[in-house]
Amino acid sequence: MKSRPSGLISRLSKLHHLLLTCEKTALVLLLASMVLLSFSQVVMRNFFSSGFIWAADILRAEVIWITFIGAALATEYKRHIRIDILSRLVKNKQAVRTFDLLADLFTAGVSTLLFAAAVQYIALMKPYATDVLFLGVEDWMIRLVIPYAFAAMAIRCGIFVFRYPLNRNRPADIAPDPGQEG
Repeated sequence: MKSRPSGLISRLSKLHHLLLTCEKTALVLLLASMVLLSFSQVVMRNFFSSGFIWAADILRAEVIWITFIGAALATEYKRHIRIDILSRLVKNKQAVRTFDLLADLFTAGVSTLLFAAAVQYIALMKPYATDVLFLGVEDWMIRLVIPYAFAAMAIRCGIFVFRYPLNRNRPADIAPDPGQEG
């Protein structure tokens, strides 16, 4: 008989896997859409002297989404930007692990603050949003990916911190393999 915590962990693991799959799928679809839309714009302008009026707005929104979803996904695999010169200079593995723990704590804290700032940004932007981009989507709705990304980064770095005691034998510089979605 399964105990409650393992059932909860199993459900959270499935949710985590689902979110990773959604993020990866979104990135692929957004990138493919950007390539197709950009290419069609070039062809239409060069050969037919026309184009889609709304294409620039859609491409701008897609760049924002790719940037922030990509940043959240990079955090999952510890491929985000880190300043870890101390861990490169120090040869003691325990010291390197401690620096990694501190970097994850710092990143989680900063991401939490940026999440709060992004929520305030959206709240301040919403009443003044007059730009309707496409199919009734207002500009502030496009920006909802910003708080999502910072929340995802904060949660993932927080998970790294809580996993720290469990990973005693694991080298600090090895990140999870992007091919494994566990």
